[in-house]
Amino acid sequence: DKCIELGYDVEIDLWYINSRYYLGHNSGMDEVNFTYLYARKHYLWIHCKNREAFDFCLKNNLHCFWHDTDDYTMTSYGYVWAYPGKFSVGTMCIMVMPELHWPVDLIHQQPAFGYCSDFVAQIKA
Repeated sequence: DKCIELGYDVEIDLWYINSRYYLGHNSGMDEVNFTYLYARKHYLWIHCKNREAFDFCLKNNLHCFWHDTDDYTMTSYGYVWAYPGKFSVGTMCIMVMPELHWPVDLIHQQPAFGYCSDFVAQIKA
């Protein structure tokens, strides 16, 4: 919520287990409800962590994607989500944690829609 208040979109990891929604990277840890997700839908990039979460997001028109170790995947809204360390494939691409792989000047030479990083402000500068 703090990042959204600062004007950023956010990537979240979503699990759907026994008709409940959970946030968490390696497992569902923090329970949320549909109202929470829907109220923030314009700011969320939802990384579905199980097929039930993916099905739920698609049925409810939430911006989502599913990937494991794919170099690139397409989000439900038509953006390309690049695996960390992969170059951008164009102006509809989100580069994930590019600061771990390239200097900022090289990052900026790649056409991209945006970045997924804990250090977006430094990359954006």
